[in-house]
Amino acid sequence: MAASIIVPVYNALEFAQACVESIYRARTGVPFEVIVVDNGSSPEVRAWLSREEERRPNFRVLHFDQPLGFPRAINVGARQARYEFLVLLNSDTVVTDGWLDGLKNALATDSRIGVASPVTNSAGNEIQIDSDAAASYPHQARRYAARIRGRRKPVREPQRLVFFCVMIRRDLWERLAGLEEGYAAGNFEDDDFCLRARLAGYELVVARNVFVFHYERATFNINRLDHDGLMARNQLLFCDRASRWARSRDPFDRRAEKMQLNASVIVPVTGGPATALRDSLMSLANQTVSGFETIVVSASDSELTRTVRDLEGRLRISVVEVAETLRNQPAKLLNAGLAAAKGEQIAYLPAGDIYYPFHLELLANLLRNSTSDFAYSMWSVVIDKEGWESRGTTIASQLTPDRLVLGDWAPLLCWMHSRSWSSGARFDESLRAFHGWEFVLRMSHRAKILYAPRVTCERRIASDRLPSDSPVEELQRVMKAFPVEEPSQNERRVQFLEAAESGRWEEALVVTPAATRGPSAPKSDTARRAPDRRRRRRLAGELAHRLAREAYRAVLPLQARHELERLGRRMLGLAPILRPDLLKLEAARQGLAKAILENDRPSRRPGLPDILQFNIIEWDHLTQRPHHFAKELAARGYRVFWVDVKLKPPEKISPAFPPRELEPGIFYVELPATNGELYNLNWDSEVLATMEMAIAQIRAACGIERAIQLVNFPKWAPLVFRLRDRFGWPIVYDCLDDQKSFAALYRHDGATFEDELAQNCELLVT
Repeated sequence: MAASIIVPVYNALEFAQACVESIYRARTGVPFEVIVVDNGSSPEVRAWLSREEERRPNFRVLHFDQPLGFPRAINVGARQARYEFLVLLNSDTVVTDGWLDGLKNALATDSRIGVASPVTNSAGNEIQIDSDAAASYPHQARRYAARIRGRRKPVREPQRLVFFCVMIRRDLWERLAGLEEGYAAGNFEDDDFCLRARLAGYELVVARNVFVFHYERATFNINRLDHDGLMARNQLLFCDRASRWARSRDPFDRRAEKMQLNASVIVPVTGGPATALRDSLMSLANQTVSGFETIVVSASDSELTRTVRDLEGRLRISVVEVAETLRNQPAKLLNAGLAAAKGEQIAYLPAGDIYYPFHLELLANLLRNSTSDFAYSMWSVVIDKEGWESRGTTIASQLTPDRLVLGDWAPLLCWMHSRSWSSGARFDESLRAFHGWEFVLRMSHRAKILYAPRVTCERRIASDRLPSDSPVEELQRVMKAFPVEEPSQNERRVQFLEAAESGRWEEALVVTPAATRGPSAPKSDTARRAPDRRRRRRLAGELAHRLAREAYRAVLPLQARHELERLGRRMLGLAPILRPDLLKLEAARQGLAKAILENDRPSRRPGLPDILQFNIIEWDHLTQRPHHFAKELAARGYRVFWVDVKLKPPEKISPAFPPRELEPGIFYVELPATNGELYNLNWDSEVLATMEMAIAQIRAACGIERAIQLVNFPKWAPLVFRLRDRFGWPIVYDCLDDQKSFAALYRHDGATFEDELAQNCELLVT
């Protein structure tokens, strides 16, 4: 048996050279061929590939003038493959001795295994990362691979494998017609293929005895591809496809028996069309596991009876009938389901919502392999408005247990818990809209929480499923019962409460930030027809308006905010309440010299000012002076907010979440603008106001009070002066280059702001 190794290459020459060299250097008993797909690379790369084709045995190159994107490049290469195993290999990898043998042996352990992956040092899936890997550098990879070669049994993965390096059976590949090319440059095409493989009855495994080094995202970084933007766009596409398969009858011809799961799924039916319940039950029938019991709790209904009977042969399904008066009381329906549940684990699926096919297996595995009794995942939201759908997904890095107290960020749909743990637990029947959130908060105080950072389920909200009454009173009750201590947490609760006042908080905080880039946005939407510049300017104005509202509301106590709301929702003239008093301003200025010049290395300490660092270089570029400043200040105990020179389209900015942490104490900020980077930005009042409001939102979300602005590129001057006027944050100008010369060389206007910045900053460093 032989393997065809397909390697797409898009520039990143040094990485591609190391990858090809490692393939031919690694010892293996598996015959192979290498097919390199040149994805429109530079002439230098093309010349190197031509030389390699002449000197390497079984080495072919397919040249293309334009980038095909990862999925299409792989498909093109696979069509030229000759052997029964296909190996998809990123060009930023280094393989080791025995890698092909180990992957082939993993597939050979069971004919139901369709895809096998090695372990690595870096990948977007924890199960593929070897936590003990000593190979932090590629030259250590072979030694570490030899250490782990004695491991035997591969590990099953219920949902997906990252395709940095996988071996796939040729018959499975042809049956599924390869990768879905709609994912363009890449990301989520591997999730898509793995889900189709699971639905077809195949298993995914990780060969724990094979190690392949992975640089990760090298091609994206070197070619300056918008990785985060592609991730957001492709996640929406994947969720849309997973949702359709979950609701379809027999989406794939399954060949193997499913693993049995001793669990109970409670399905409360509070109304709505029969198709909503049918979709929910169909998503249970399409799970990758079987044997669990489905408990439908509802008032008697002939249409419901027909829907249940239609799926009795595919599900262990029973109906708990309740009085008609309880139909619109979901907490009572859930309590009736809990009383009837007999499974070891319990999950919840409100009628109309759906599980993606791997939902139950993933959460059950999480609980089975831990000592915890409580697990939850990410979720997607679909809003149905008059026949068209808007979709949004939650943000993985923000869904931590601490965030649960800030709002209903993990609805009951996302959860699974052990039945023994919840013995005697009941839902609060006085709550209609937020009974699930209250239940989760109350129970989480008694158990360790596990979190799966993957979208596994979907809330589907039609106009007839939106609550008719305001949930504000319920929210206030839950918040009062579970108070928070940090001011920033209270500020986030205010934001959540504001979004919930309309009864559509998920639309405001989950769907709306993603709608303008989602694949399911309505074709008739005005923004799609407008010229790009006009559309972005409108979006920038809307974002500034939204951020302004959130910023002033976040700094006010809840009661005071509602009083202002009653006086007038449209009044934004509240800037004075955002301005720090003179004492805070003076304290920040007095702490300036200590923050920048202190020589000792204290641990992280309370009371220090935060550092907003306005940069001349991207974070993921070469490590330079700004990076050293950021890391050193973070090491000395300061929170550093790295404001990147790279800017983001306004429609991709989500005000619902704080910045992500790059390294301990360093947080990444991309500001909204109509240009891709600061160098070519034209400052106008609209852009300046939008950026100012974005910083105000970060200030509110992260609890920034005292702060120092560290500027190393003078073009930031209009913004930092405005922030100093508004918040009293002093300015340090770090003059690190001859800006006039660089401005002339690269034809930008950055140097025109330098004189004013140097003359009016609080501290000048050169």
